[in-house]
Amino acid sequence: MNDKREISTYRWIALALVFAILLCLASGGLSVVWLRQKISHVAYENDQLSRQLLELDRKRDRLDAQIAKVHNPVYLIGRAKNGLRPTDDRAQVVWMSKLGQPIPPPEVKTARDERSPLTISFDLALLDPNEGSRTHP
Repeated sequence: MNDKREISTYRWIALALVFAILLCLASGGLSVVWLRQKISHVAYENDQLSRQLLELDRKRDRLDAQIAKVHNPVYLIGRAKNGLRPTDDRAQVVWMSKLGQPIPPPEVKTARDERSPLTISFDLALLDPNEGSRTHP
């Protein structure tokens, strides 16, 4: 009777061991599939970000080319009907309050101020980002 009991116990132990091995194999297989899916998802997102980066680089290069064109003296002379002249802040810039009333412009130190070691430079180009590469007549 003890032999039958021992054989029955060994059978249950063997069955439990086989079940544990199958459970480990199944969970390992599912883990591999899950990892491959995550790798594929991350690779897809990386590809999308690379495409967006390339598009932003193209846009930046196009804007740099437009700014360089606008800063070109030949282009500026061609666009100025009466020629180029120094700006007069009082005549060309009108300062407005929030209520729409003109106000006097603020006092700005110029680069000619001998006490200031700093210089002021405004290299601005007004561009319409939706304009694309169209040229003005």
